[in-house]
Amino acid sequence: VDKASLIVRDDIKSKVDLYHKIIPPPRVYEWNILHRKIASYWGHGVLAIDMDGVLCENCPKGVDDDESLYLDWLKTAKPYLIPAFEVDAIITCRLEKYRAETERWLASHNVKYKSLFMWDVPNKSDRLGKFARHKVTELLKLKPDMFWESSWGQSQRIWERTKIPTLCIDEMTLLS
Repeated sequence: VDKASLIVRDDIKSKVDLYHKIIPPPRVYEWNILHRKIASYWGHGVLAIDMDGVLCENCPKGVDDDESLYLDWLKTAKPYLIPAFEVDAIITCRLEKYRAETERWLASHNVKYKSLFMWDVPNKSDRLGKFARHKVTELLKLKPDMFWESSWGQSQRIWERTKIPTLCIDEMTLLS
């Protein structure tokens, strides 16, 4: 009887007769990240994630500039990747003044989390060009074992400045 596996580790490839690809651990698959807290590969398992582009769709262009459209979007944003476990921290560039709307959305989509870090600046224009910097500041205080970020550019800056393993959701690439 032939034994086959689509993916194997190098140290166990001899246990199968046929395989497609050798991928060394740790491996990151979408199903795994949503059903098992994989941050534990790198430490104690403290996981922080971004909100927009990870838990829910990214805000459509132009909506962020119109307050009534933005408030409506905060209520109706489509869920994207909702973990089946409790997340230690959500770090978002949403303004602190939208905390109530954000917490309602999280509750309505059964997102379990311990802490929600929002950006306490007076207005949205104060954030321009500083998104990664805000997240880096919060990550350096929190020191999680892993961070999930949607944007490739922000993922790179976060990894370079914190050395916290950063999973870029847009590219499904782990920077570590």
